[in-house]
Amino acid sequence: ARDRTEFIVNAAWDAFSSPTSMAALEILIATRAMRAPGASEHLAALGKTFAKLGKHIGEGLDARHAAAIGNLIWATLRGLVVAALVVAEPVDTRRERRALVDMIARYVDGVTP
Repeated sequence: ARDRTEFIVNAAWDAFSSPTSMAALEILIATRAMRAPGASEHLAALGKTFAKLGKHIGEGLDARHAAAIGNLIWATLRGLVVAALVVAEPVDTRRERRALVDMIARYVDGVTP
């Protein structure tokens, strides 16, 4: 579970922390009041994708727990991106991502047979 979690968290971070993705998040935040339905559909699809990733991390978890893991990863990485957007200097997120991986791996190991 740890290796799968670490791979997914770091791959997702690489995608979310890219300049293009960070710019897209800034635009989504700035235009949330006037957002077209298509953008919301894309965000919902992204949430479903993270739920599926949660299922891959915790083989044997029920769908509700797998979705919660996926949502936790998505929410954490969005928060780290926002933190990076609001400060002038680069933000080192390795410690936070390690903590996320540790927490998820321990949870999965504790609830799966």
